[in-house]
Amino acid sequence: FDPAATAAALREVTVPVLVLAGEYDGHPGPDRATELAALFPGAEFVVQRGAGHFPWLDDPGAFARTVEAFLDPEILSVQAGGVRLSYRVWGDPDAPPVVLLHGRAGSGETWTRIAQDLAADHRVYAPDFRGHGLSDWPGRYSFEMFRDDLHAFLEARNLAGATVVGHSMGGVAAYLLAQREPGLIGRLIIEDAPPLLPLDPPRPPSARPDGDLDFDWPVVPDTDAQLNSPDPAVRERFPEITVPTLVIGGGPDSHIDQEQLARMVRAIPDAELITIDAGHLIHTDRPGEFLAALRKFGLTHREGGGGAC
Repeated sequence: FDPAATAAALREVTVPVLVLAGEYDGHPGPDRATELAALFPGAEFVVQRGAGHFPWLDDPGAFARTVEAFLDPEILSVQAGGVRLSYRVWGDPDAPPVVLLHGRAGSGETWTRIAQDLAADHRVYAPDFRGHGLSDWPGRYSFEMFRDDLHAFLEARNLAGATVVGHSMGGVAAYLLAQREPGLIGRLIIEDAPPLLPLDPPRPPSARPDGDLDFDWPVVPDTDAQLNSPDPAVRERFPEITVPTLVIGGGPDSHIDQEQLARMVRAIPDAELITIDAGHLIHTDRPGEFLAALRKFGLTHREGGGGAC
C-alpha cells in the first residue's frame, strides 16, 4: 500500500464526491473524514450529528436528506452556522442577488415560479431553513434560529447587500436580521409575516398530522409558543430597520392581522404597505400581482439576463 500513490489517484477523481461521517464512534471519524474529503477535488463533506459509524441506521431521515440533496443536480448545500442548509439557485452569477425565504412547513421549492421570472435579471437563491426540506433537522427551533440561518447563509455565499424576500416565517427571520444587522440586507420585502404581537386568543396546541412530513414537526409547537408570547423587544426595534422595506399583506382572507401589519409599517422609517387580496399565500396564488409589486419596488428588468442553473 502506497499512501502517496493512493492520494494522487484520488485527486484524479472527476465525479462529484460526498464524504459523510458520523459524529462519534466513526471509522473514520470526522477529523479523518475531513482529510479524506480534501483528497477529492471539490468534494462535499458532511458530519451527521448524533450518528456513529452507521449514519443510515442512527438517523435514516437525516441520511436520506443529505444524500438526496447531493444527488439532485438542482440542489446545492452549504455549512452555515454549524447547520447544513440546502438551497436552489437560478440566474446569471454576476446579476444582482435576491434571496427568497419560505414560510413555515415550506421549502425553497415553493418559490420556483417567482424565481424563474426574477432569474431573467437577478441571481436568485432559495434556501431551505433548518427543519425544512433537505436541510438539517436539528430538533429545536425559534425565529431567532431562522434569523441566524439567514445571517450565516448570506455570509457563506457572500451576499451582503442582497434583496431579501421573506414569506411569513421567512419574513420574520428577515426583519429580525434587518433589526440586528442593518447593513447586511439591501432591500427588504416582507410577505404577510406576523409582527410578533401576542395572539389573542392564543393559538391552541396543534396535533401532528399522520404520515411523513416534509418538515420537522417540532417547528410548529416551538414557533407557536413564540407567537403566543413573543419577545416585546422585537416590536420595539422596528424603528431600527433602516433599509427600504416593502410589506405585502394578503388582505382580509389572510389569518395575519392586517392592521398589525399596518402598524409595523408605520414603525419602520422607510417602509410602504400594499395589499393583494390573495390570503396568506400571495406569491403562490397571485404570482403575477406579487411579481408586479416586486418590480415596482425596484427589482427591475435589465438587458440580457440569465436562465435557471
